[in-house]
Amino acid sequence: MVTPLHPGTTDLAGQVAIAQGVDSNVFQTTGADGSRLRHPAAFTSLESSAVFAIRGREDSSDVRLFARALQYEPLGPDFESRAARGGLSYRGSTRLDRRTTFITTLLGSVGSLQAARGTDAAASVIDPVSTRRSTWNVSGSETFSIETSRRTTVRILSGLDLVGTILETAPAGAARGRGLDLLVLRGRISALTRVDTRTFVESALLAERLHSGYTLARGDPASPSLGSIDGAAATATVSVARLVSRSTTALGTLGLTFAIPQFRQRSAIFPVASLGLVRIEDAWTFSALASIFYGLSQPRVGPGPTATVAAVFLGKPLSGPSRNLLDLIAEVGGQRTLAWVGANDGSSVTTGGGSLTARLALGRSVGLLVGYDGRATRFSPAGDAASVTYVRHLGFIGLSYAWSGLSGLSPLPTLVRPMPSPFSPL
Repeated sequence: MVTPLHPGTTDLAGQVAIAQGVDSNVFQTTGADGSRLRHPAAFTSLESSAVFAIRGREDSSDVRLFARALQYEPLGPDFESRAARGGLSYRGSTRLDRRTTFITTLLGSVGSLQAARGTDAAASVIDPVSTRRSTWNVSGSETFSIETSRRTTVRILSGLDLVGTILETAPAGAARGRGLDLLVLRGRISALTRVDTRTFVESALLAERLHSGYTLARGDPASPSLGSIDGAAATATVSVARLVSRSTTALGTLGLTFAIPQFRQRSAIFPVASLGLVRIEDAWTFSALASIFYGLSQPRVGPGPTATVAAVFLGKPLSGPSRNLLDLIAEVGGQRTLAWVGANDGSSVTTGGGSLTARLALGRSVGLLVGYDGRATRFSPAGDAASVTYVRHLGFIGLSYAWSGLSGLSPLPTLVRPMPSPFSPL
């Protein structure tokens, strides 16, 4: 999280850390009889992160990056013993005049899924059939915001999501995919109206174009690829944000999506709804969201009705003289998608998990780093085929050397950002 900076302020925070831990299931393989063989391991990790923030009178920028390398010592079957992942995010806003602002966001990561954690915010969902993959993903958007009156702001957004596979070790005889897994192009226009000093109402239209470059018929792990999938969706929503206290905002959304999961096939209308809560304090933020919408949990299975819950805490939970003693990132969430595409029609992908990373200061620069990451993915094919499940628990402890400027930026390695509130500055 970024603690508010005074205009004209530049700040930097970062850390390097070494840790040791245990992973209960780095990856799993599939036997000829369909059984799953887990591969537990102890590991040593070296990781670093940095946050760079600038707050000017007319613009602001926030850059975050992390890198992580792991050396495994197998506790069961032998396997290749290294993995690495890194990521970067950027958010910047420029105020052209009193009414007009441009906002740019960019987030991406690359490397082994075995080295990813939920608190990275750029971790891809692990496929329970093919758990050894190296991937890349990029998300970006440009938003043009203009105050058309004292009460109304119009925002126009264009964005894209890209997900791809670099390397993959799949079960013997199974289809493999390298290259582009997913491309999503989106455009959104909204009008945000201030009803009173405590209430905003937003009306929005969202159009999305989806291309899945590599989709599998997951009822059979050795089945061939279904090839690419092209679809589209249009969503109309009305959202309300209500300031319930000085620092807490309640959010609600209702709408409808007209979806074409695959061109030249059936279309459908699906409801959209969400409830959320955002709390923003000087030293920490918390956000929670529950929603139903048209989306996907795993690009290789396809899109469909999706339900999700998520909660994130970022920052320094202690106050007073002990404020800088503890830095904390915690996230928990789950998601389920019912696929509507081809041979996967009627199949579902369920994901869930939680992550926690905490740094306890032992001195001015040295701290104790502890963490946990738990992930689970389950693919349930339509019909009588057996479900496939992947479960992993990971814990670690280590030492961290960190530095932070006067504003107290958290140096922990995360790209996670809290859910925005219309009552917060852009």
